Amino acid sequence: MERDHNCLFPKVFNFCTYPIIRIELIWGISYDEGRLDNSTLTMQTSKVKSLIRMIFEFVYIFGIILWYKGIESLYMSKSTYRSKVSDIWYDRVCDPIKEEATKSISLETASKLSYLKPRLDPRTFEVQYLFIMLQKVGTFISRFKTRRKAVFIKEYTALLEKLPDSMSKIKRIQPERVYSKVCRIKLLSYFFRVLFFFNKGIKVCYQVCFYEEYCMALNLAAKVSSVKSVDLQHGIQGSMHPAYFSWNIGNNLSHDLLPNEFQCWDEVSTKNIKSWNLPGHQATQVGYQWVRDWKNPEWLSRHAPELSIVEDLPIVLVTLQPLGDFLPDQLLYLIRHSSLPVKWYLRLHPRQLNQLDLFERRIASMGLLGKVEVRQASTMPLPFLLSRSVSHITQWSSVVIEAAQFKVPSIVLDLKGKELFKDYLSDRIAYFINLENDQLVRKVDKYIWETVLAKE
Repeated sequence: MERDHNCLFPKVFNFCTYPIIRIELIWGISYDEGRLDNSTLTMQTSKVKSLIRMIFEFVYIFGIILWYKGIESLYMSKSTYRSKVSDIWYDRVCDPIKEEATKSISLETASKLSYLKPRLDPRTFEVQYLFIMLQKVGTFISRFKTRRKAVFIKEYTALLEKLPDSMSKIKRIQPERVYSKVCRIKLLSYFFRVLFFFNKGIKVCYQVCFYEEYCMALNLAAKVSSVKSVDLQHGIQGSMHPAYFSWNIGNNLSHDLLPNEFQCWDEVSTKNIKSWNLPGHQATQVGYQWVRDWKNPEWLSRHAPELSIVEDLPIVLVTLQPLGDFLPDQLLYLIRHSSLPVKWYLRLHPRQLNQLDLFERRIASMGLLGKVEVRQASTMPLPFLLSRSVSHITQWSSVVIEAAQFKVPSIVLDLKGKELFKDYLSDRIAYFINLENDQLVRKVDKYIWETVLAKE
């Protein structure tokens, strides 16, 4: 479809809407239509408190824009990527880089989570409610019947007619909905343009998840303002991610909403993005500094001297997924019936942490507390856990990539994981097992024993 119709993707506000349409289309195909649309930020308090917070952030941020001088770099992230170390909340993606660049400023959203404090970097400013305000204004503007809107709707409807019915009827890509998103991105971009205008020393802006509305707006503003934009890898990037696969569609489209550079953790991720062959966009393998820090004894003694795990048995780390049941039957059967002399550390996904107490009670009701640890597994920094684990098991978590950097072998149990990590499986960085009940137990026990435990 991309190759056949790339000349038909409509432009509005002088930028190509293709990246928006593409990502929304793939999300719509990949997930149930009832899935929550997280493209816009959400409020966490009453309307009155939210309004007060919006006004405060608006005044506060623009005060910062006007008064802070000597800024050379901007970071755009969210609380989801914070990890607690010695009572300090680190942004695992951005903070390791920022420690080497003192002349920076950071903006942060909180999505559905509350802001996590205290932070390592005091020059981190909250923009959750400010962005909500701008998004709402953008949505309001999109409702006006203008000539620009009419042209967009006409061109976009012509494109939809060329798509199969199964695609063209997906709610996420309907004309009014897409146009609303375009208007929000455009309005958000003006915020960043003002920031760049009053801080002309900013030469580079870093972001996590370039496909978020506010990050696309940041990239658009950066291009206009001659600021380099960089996407920092935060997880798996590959053929199963709607934002990170197969952008190789020729040179007919501009990609103003995409960053200039993708900084990647490993060779697999770097090769994937290089294969797009997009002019003006490059991939650089820089490693994962957060992992490198945890391998550095000097850094550990300075930042996390009190961290320790006391276990008589080797640890097998199991990373759970945010979709479906807390503990799938497949994993539950494995833990119940495995004969391995190990302690199972079950790590909840960050989106599940608010249900940690519930999960602990469930594990206790199953009589598994002697075999399983949940709280430390879910709250301790992931690199620290990996450094003390003999193996890692998951359905499709990106922890496979991080485990590989600690030379911890991973077992992937789901077909989705098999597709996601096919390059890692072929390089024997991970191992795929998709069996049920006793067969699964025998295979996993055999692999972990022969790969790790017998050698010890």
